[in-house]
Amino acid sequence: MRRSRTDRSCHPLPGAGPGGRVHGRSCGAAATVTEVITGPRILLHIGPPKSGTTSFQKWCNRNRDGLRDQGVLYPLSLGRVNHTRMMVYASDLMKDDPYFARNGVATEDDHRAFRRQLADSLATEVRAGNPDTLLISNEHLYSRVRAESTVQRAKDMLRRVSDDITVVVHVRPQIDMLVSNASQTARLGEVVDSAWFTRKAVGPGNWLYNMSATVAVWERVFGADRVQVVPFRRSPDMSAHIIDTLNLSQDGLGEPLRVNEALGWRAIATSNALVEHKVDKALGADQFKTLLAALPTSERLQVGLDIAKTVQDRFSAENAELIDRRPELESTDMDPDWDKYDATPNVHRLDEAKTLSAEIAAAVEFVRVQQGK
Repeated sequence: MRRSRTDRSCHPLPGAGPGGRVHGRSCGAAATVTEVITGPRILLHIGPPKSGTTSFQKWCNRNRDGLRDQGVLYPLSLGRVNHTRMMVYASDLMKDDPYFARNGVATEDDHRAFRRQLADSLATEVRAGNPDTLLISNEHLYSRVRAESTVQRAKDMLRRVSDDITVVVHVRPQIDMLVSNASQTARLGEVVDSAWFTRKAVGPGNWLYNMSATVAVWERVFGADRVQVVPFRRSPDMSAHIIDTLNLSQDGLGEPLRVNEALGWRAIATSNALVEHKVDKALGADQFKTLLAALPTSERLQVGLDIAKTVQDRFSAENAELIDRRPELESTDMDPDWDKYDATPNVHRLDEAKTLSAEIAAAVEFVRVQQGK
């Protein structure tokens, strides 16, 4: 595929100007062609986690054919729903990591062979599909690809396809991410109590929550003008953002999906009880997650204003720095909706539930043993 860089000019991407054409549709006055690019534009959505990535990726997978009809390839070679193979490619070797194990990568030789095969598979898929846009999404690129050398590795892989790459980062207030992450932490077999929210690890030194520092790594490798920061507060739906960015028609595309994965406080308290008595280990990771999913829906976990403000204030300087250097951000984009936290807290109930933890764990273990007989 050969196209002018001005072909992307009617999209709200970094460095875009007026004019150009998209999928054969006129987007304004003709523009002067200043550079010819071979290959599709690439939108690399890196999350972060807890920013609606699961909903977005499921939407992309469900609408793969409809996207392809409008010139957008959501590649299968990187993963059917979540492009986790992109993270495995870019990362240094992680022994005993489930994503690496799933792809048969246990040694450095395995890793080199995997990288060669994946890069070739992606290039072949792109040549066969001949898309205008290659859309990639994996939140682990944000949370696990941390060093500049590994980010560079991701860039080098993609440049085999095209040098027109935009990194899309979906930033949101840290306390919102933290509360959302509580459910995932419980599913992974860790205790989530009131102290978990205010622990020292939740601060500017934490890669996941210090968005200014994390975005800066991608800016240094790709260039600041090749990174697009999307504020979750104003644009919570990444699928709607992509439709608007690429000037796609909604015809043939399903409505954005809403995947609510939050556990209520009672489910988290039950998880804590089981974890403290190692029932999660006895059940195994998959069965434990199935058990939590089967619990009745309970009232939403509410940390209250005091904890919310304590956490958010820790990132004031870093958020101000991010907003100052990113022209697409407004001054309030990293402020939570405080009304959500202005309710009676129930986070302390997680601590109170510990008084029955032994009985809950014993009951579940009894049922497990009886069913195994």
